[in-house]
Amino acid sequence: MTTEEKTQRETVIVEARTWMLTPYVHQARAKGAGCDCMTFIHETYIACGVIPREELPYYPKDWHKHQPDEKYLNGVLRYAHEVPTPQPGDIVLLRFCQAWAHGGIVINWPQLIHSSMRARVVVLGDGLRDGELAGRARQPRFFSFWGNK
Repeated sequence: MTTEEKTQRETVIVEARTWMLTPYVHQARAKGAGCDCMTFIHETYIACGVIPREELPYYPKDWHKHQPDEKYLNGVLRYAHEVPTPQPGDIVLLRFCQAWAHGGIVINWPQLIHSSMRARVVVLGDGLRDGELAGRARQPRFFSFWGNK
């Protein structure tokens, strides 16, 4: 890992932490006022210069319950590639119902920061072992903006 990559990954984590306690609001993207898991990740990587600003298409709050449309996964794959082992600053996607429908930013796996609908705040969790994600999400997949795509 280059010094530049390490610095950028650290910057992502610092920025993600500034979103702590932001309420869950579907499709909102305002730090301190509201975000969902997709907009939280999107705004964090934009603020750090990892991805360009772009509008996200509309998505119903419960889209993943009714169809296997991979909206979230396809959006992540526009800029990132799948990796077998996450590094700090990478994305984790979790399968809920029929699709990869929840994501977070890896701090040091299994620690992650994610926007929690249930707790209605961006929280620091412990991956899939403890807390609200335990037993609810399956099959974590990891994605990185760094390295070979």
